[in-house]
Amino acid sequence: MKCIYCMIDKPASKFIKREHVIPQCFGVFPNDNLVLHKTVCDDCNQYFGDNIELYMGRDSFEGFARVKFGIKPKKQLKSRRRIKNKINQGEHKGVIVTEEKVGEDGQIKIQKVPQVGFFSGIEQEYFYFEMGQIPTKDNLISKGFLLKNEIVWIIGDENEYKLLVKELEEKGIPLKNDVALTKDDTNGLSVLVESSITIDRTIMRGLCKIALNYLASQVSNQFVLSENFDPVRNFIRYGNGKSDDFLIVNQPPILHEDQFLEKFGAKVTRGHLIVLSWAKNALISKLSLFNELTYKINLCSGYKGIWMPIKFGHHFDLDKKEVTKLLSVSKALLI
Repeated sequence: MKCIYCMIDKPASKFIKREHVIPQCFGVFPNDNLVLHKTVCDDCNQYFGDNIELYMGRDSFEGFARVKFGIKPKKQLKSRRRIKNKINQGEHKGVIVTEEKVGEDGQIKIQKVPQVGFFSGIEQEYFYFEMGQIPTKDNLISKGFLLKNEIVWIIGDENEYKLLVKELEEKGIPLKNDVALTKDDTNGLSVLVESSITIDRTIMRGLCKIALNYLASQVSNQFVLSENFDPVRNFIRYGNGKSDDFLIVNQPPILHEDQFLEKFGAKVTRGHLIVLSWAKNALISKLSLFNELTYKINLCSGYKGIWMPIKFGHHFDLDKKEVTKLLSVSKALLI
């Protein structure tokens, strides 16, 4: 048996684990989760889980969207590189927070992360640094932060407070009792939060993996083993190649009705959407998890071989926990 990612012949005993087209961190669909059997070897399955899907589910735009749909991660990452949320107004401006859950009022509840705030003499406001990312004293002074006469805010519970103080001392910033304070709680307050989200190569590889998994589920393992898919395969498994050759961000919504409603800031479809079709001799997939951002994924640029009709689409309904096929309708019928 040959794995569609590492392309290594292995015994059946190395293909025990199942591979879900849509990672389970984005929802479980009991009836038809489009699961691949005997397709991805256990070694590659483990690699993807540890090095890609962990971050897709907790440190990506789609990971952020999980909370809105009530799919909360069992455990947050200690430090997230790709998502940064901070309060954007009031006395707590600049404080770094993470999304906790969706409350009964439909609003996202937040909690503060362990951090330290220093006052910038240049910007005339506080800037905050998470535990493990606090700059040295010399670095802060060189960037205009005032450490002598301004309060240093320390945010965290009792244990986190001790760890933050220790880190400050290691960075050459010893504190006196009268300048080391804990910021007041924000419980019950409604605040505006600004989010900065980065889509890096790790997340792009994970999105492309969903598309290649989908192709295998709709056509066959043997078709995906073709050398036509070696470039995207190597990008997904080993990170080789330019990400721009395989993935484009900010595409129009996949469904026609969502394209129309987007003009008014709304969408009718809830859940994940994925489609697959030819564009001349290129095989293209469009993917939208939670029907938020839409990605165009180039699985093959110049297909060589026996041509076959490929035009598939599925909707993963997060409310009904069902997977249904999408039907293609001619544009002429929509006029």
